[in-house]
Amino acid sequence: MKAAEPVNVVGELVWHAHWGEFRDVYYLLRSRQIWNVCWENLTKKKKIVVFAGAGMSVSAGIPDFRSFKGVFKTPFGSDIFNRTIYNTDEGTAAFYSTITDLYALCKDAKPTAFHRLLAKLAEEKRLLRLYTQNIDAIERLLPPLWPITVQLHGNILKMGCTKCSAILDFNPTVFESTSPVPCPQCSKVQESRVINKKRPLLYNDDNPDEEKIKAALKIDLNQRPDALFVAGTTLTIPSVIEYTRVMEQAIHRNKKGLTVWFNKDIAPPNCGVEWDRDVRMACDDIANIML
Repeated sequence: MKAAEPVNVVGELVWHAHWGEFRDVYYLLRSRQIWNVCWENLTKKKKIVVFAGAGMSVSAGIPDFRSFKGVFKTPFGSDIFNRTIYNTDEGTAAFYSTITDLYALCKDAKPTAFHRLLAKLAEEKRLLRLYTQNIDAIERLLPPLWPITVQLHGNILKMGCTKCSAILDFNPTVFESTSPVPCPQCSKVQESRVINKKRPLLYNDDNPDEEKIKAALKIDLNQRPDALFVAGTTLTIPSVIEYTRVMEQAIHRNKKGLTVWFNKDIAPPNCGVEWDRDVRMACDDIANIML
């Protein structure tokens, strides 16, 4: 497996530098290198596919769930977003509190620089698809981007019924208690039917949208995409790794196909994806250079 050479001028020193002059010089060097290595290639790409994660929305005030700080700091740690959280009343109550806080953040969040970069590519008809692991639905605020967005893990602005599969607007009052709440769509038919107080996909959940996602992927593969960006994600979820691998293999059947890893962290070495460019920067830093 070929390893891409990192776009990295001075290494980690930049993150710890305190001298403004050095930082400015570093940023100029870094910006020029990013431009030369990536943007000159990307301007030639007409069918770009993006897989994005939490790093794209951090500057919008949506936390990276790996940190679980602030409103997301609970005794359950990362298990707060695992389906096993429903196994106890204490876990359920903690999840409801967390999901309500997350909804409050997401409903008022504004697009980041990276969102705007993707919207620009969409407006230019060069972005074929955005596959996002994020549940904040910020893309809805960018008309060029929203119609070509596939939400891999659902949407915090929605909730669903366990029985009739009705999708409803998120209602924070539903989460004030762990007691069952009748679904307004089917409660007249059977009173035991209740709202499933989550629409975002939890870890270890079966994905109800899996077939639709695969259908979108098939459509995109048939369009013969020529570039793949993977941005702001650690790429650890098996299904997302598989989707990315399939897309990368299709793109590299084209001799001019390009795959780019955008993240402050190194790409996972065993994911089976071949990267042509490895850009170690935050999403917004990259976008601000490219916009």
